[in-house]
Amino acid sequence: MTEPRKKLNRKQNAAKRRERIALGLPVAVPTVPKVRPTPRTPTHGEIPDPAEGWVPDRPTEDPHFRIARIVVVRFDDASTQKFYQMLLRTDELKRKQETAKKKVKQIRREIREAEKKEAKQRKRQIRAVLAVLGRS
Repeated sequence: MTEPRKKLNRKQNAAKRRERIALGLPVAVPTVPKVRPTPRTPTHGEIPDPAEGWVPDRPTEDPHFRIARIVVVRFDDASTQKFYQMLLRTDELKRKQETAKKKVKQIRREIREAEKKEAKQRKRQIRAVLAVLGRS
């Protein structure tokens, strides 16, 4: 039977390692265990939806947006983070709505004009076919 190997202390391990290096033998490379960060989970409050304009960082001063609300969320690692809801300024919003209304009107007008042209062309084609057939 083989005897169980005696565990070596730190100095003995270092000496054994130096000895293996001196003899040119392969040396075991100590590995550092990888620490994977666990995702933080909120304990007080919920992370707001980014689709509603919520951003996690304090935004820079933007003339088009305003901060509507601020929510503080506490996480399980005892840290907190602020979330800011960014909305368009009312004058900016009105201006964009007016622009959108003008575009819609223009598109509808173009569609009506195209439909009128198409109806005229159909009418001409029908008249031409009737003229060929001898009926007018």
